[in-house]
Amino acid sequence: MFKRTSREMRCPLRFLREEPFKKFLESEKYTRFCQWKNLELNIQLTMNDFSVHRIIGRGGFGEVYGCRKADTGKM
Repeated sequence: MFKRTSREMRCPLRFLREEPFKKFLESEKYTRFCQWKNLELNIQLTMNDFSVHRIIGRGGFGEVYGCRKADTGKM
């Protein structure tokens, strides 16, 4: 199915670091990944972003609450 050279079979990680990774860095998929990662790192969540429903449990380090995210409605 796939033709592989003996070099690729002996050290696939080294092979992947070369040509395939260079192509990935130049691709639109990598650009999209960087955009999403930047967005993810810049989001500042506060307690106002959630609605607290009830205490699920208590322990030595504090309490665990069941919450719903206000903008998506997901628990």
